[in-house]
Amino acid sequence: MSFSNQVKNECATVANENYILEELTAIFRVNGTVHYHKDHLETKFITEHNPLVRRIYTFFRKRYDYSPKILIKSNNISRKKTCFTIVINDKISKQWAREGEMAISILGIEPNIGKNLVDTVDKRKAYIRGTFLGAGSVSNPEKRYHLEIVSNSQKYLQNFNKIVMKHQIDGKIIGRNDHFIWYLKDADKISDFLSLIDAYHGVLLFEDTRAMKDIKNNVNRRNNCELANMDKMLEASFRQKTAIEKIDKNIGLENIDPSLQEIANLRILYPDISLKELGERCNPPLSKSGTNYRIKKLIDISKNLEQ
Repeated sequence: MSFSNQVKNECATVANENYILEELTAIFRVNGTVHYHKDHLETKFITEHNPLVRRIYTFFRKRYDYSPKILIKSNNISRKKTCFTIVINDKISKQWAREGEMAISILGIEPNIGKNLVDTVDKRKAYIRGTFLGAGSVSNPEKRYHLEIVSNSQKYLQNFNKIVMKHQIDGKIIGRNDHFIWYLKDADKISDFLSLIDAYHGVLLFEDTRAMKDIKNNVNRRNNCELANMDKMLEASFRQKTAIEKIDKNIGLENIDPSLQEIANLRILYPDISLKELGERCNPPLSKSGTNYRIKKLIDISKNLEQ
């Protein structure tokens, strides 16, 4: 099961006795369709998510004492998932539209969100959760950080973003084909969003995965840094060894300052160790800066031999 489905399954089991209207209306605003037959109105939900079907059906039973009709379409030829269509009749659709402050016409639904649906924290949480259940998805954090909600109305997503911003979460909106996408890519914001919709198990999974990724990335960065430092050290050591060999060939190491002879002989003997380790092998031991000073003196002598 995908991480997104795990989160949506969790959301579909959140207890929500007091804010059915808010969540139900939000689901419909991103998932539903309106059908007119002369003066007869039907509203429909279409989804492949079985837990969401049960939640919508239960909500209508509890709030309106009404059992929606459920149509099931299975496409075994293309091996697609089963598609469920939940049909709400004229009477309940009109009553629910009034209560949910949905301005429905033959052209569809106005993009405004009823103020009474989002005027408290708990109402907003239910509305945001419903929106995610209706048209949301979240990527596996092992691969990337991305959460999105799809709608055919840019204006509606702009209104939705204003609601989410009340909880310090600010999403972006882009167009994709004939739809619009509200999305989050910041890991902290995604975690906050999942917490806001009461997907607490999803938050734990997300944060555990995120922590492991951070550990792996830190280890990789440290290893890369150590390798880079090792490369630099070996390159510097090679230049130093080459300079010392040049001095030995041209004037002989025995003819330079005795303090430099010792460090030169040690570098030839130990070409792969750091300056700090090189200084520790001197008698008496030298600090890193002292070792570096003598190495520079040797390099200067080598350069003077070229002139």
